[in-house]
Amino acid sequence: MEFFIVYSSPAGSTKKVARAMNEILWKQGMKTFAADLADPIATATVLRHIAASEDHCLCIGSPVYACHAVPPVTSFIAELPAKKNCCAVPFITWGCVTSGLALYEMAEALVQKGYHIAGAASLPAEHSMLWQAEHPLGKGRPDEQDIAAAQAFITKISKNIADQIAGIEPTTLNYQPELLRETMRNLSLDAVREMLPRKTVDATRCTQCNICMAACPAAAITLDPYPTFGPACFLCYRCVRLCPEHAIMADFSTMEAGLRQRAAMFQEKAEPRFFFKQ
Repeated sequence: MEFFIVYSSPAGSTKKVARAMNEILWKQGMKTFAADLADPIATATVLRHIAASEDHCLCIGSPVYACHAVPPVTSFIAELPAKKNCCAVPFITWGCVTSGLALYEMAEALVQKGYHIAGAASLPAEHSMLWQAEHPLGKGRPDEQDIAAAQAFITKISKNIADQIAGIEPTTLNYQPELLRETMRNLSLDAVREMLPRKTVDATRCTQCNICMAACPAAAITLDPYPTFGPACFLCYRCVRLCPEHAIMADFSTMEAGLRQRAAMFQEKAEPRFFFKQ
């Protein structure tokens, strides 16, 4: 069986988990193909391979933004060809505020494409908006223990597939308290856009090096002649993190207190969770 491992990872946490999964599967002799959805060529290539394959497992990873998977992941799932005999493993990383509805929604979308859900995983990560904070939520996560647990999980999944053990129902992943689900369902990037730090560009610092445009996971940046941000931007702030001249700026000084308050409200334990048939 082939394993396709695709992911969106603006801050690097989901990529870290995806690479660890790919590494352990490859060491076990599995045929794997990994692709970062920020790379349009790799994305198109993996879609062609998936279309041609009738016996594969799709492992698809996303960070959680505003309680949901990010647009590159949801768009990729929407573009998948329908399959009957293939399985999928959605996995997420979340910044220790809440894992939201991302896993459940990803699984539901994959089932609509004909996939069976072999398992799912949720791993805590350092919050992507607090990289400048002294003590960010999820500091250092996913750590070595988290990665080892993720590798043990995907090893178990590959064995279950080989042994033809049934997967899980998407409803298993609808684990948020019922009182919170409606609130989470109504959240969206558009709904929180005005509450998040606004990006500004200092033209006196910008050298038009193109790093921000090349690194944008949504292809939302153009140089005109300085960076401008299109509607596809999903506020990952990767451009802010990577700009070598600090020409793209955003003020995160008030974010930490609010995020900690939300984490206290949701009361979700920052620990790995794995879902599969024993």
